[in-house]
Amino acid sequence: MTEIRIDAARASNKQLRREVERLQQENANLRGQISYINARLLQKFSKKKIEKIFAPPKVKKEKALKKVGKAEKELKELKAEVVERQGRREPSIAGEKREGGVLK
Repeated sequence: MTEIRIDAARASNKQLRREVERLQQENANLRGQISYINARLLQKFSKKKIEKIFAPPKVKKEKALKKVGKAEKELKELKAEVVERQGRREPSIAGEKREGGVLK
């Protein structure tokens, strides 16, 4: 009785070893394919471009928000500079004099 159990255990052990070997071989093949694809991508695109393409959506969104924030800040600075250069041009109030579009 115990011999039957031992034989069954050995058979399943052999089967499991074969399965592990097959999976290891498949894993090695897939790693080879991945490295080949990476090499081809690096030939066509720069590393930064690849990272940008394959970045998770959250990272892409954060980067886009940073760019928008920078643009808004730059716009505010430019507006302030324009106002500073031209003086404040506000609608004239009755009785006020304007000289060259600037309130006096």
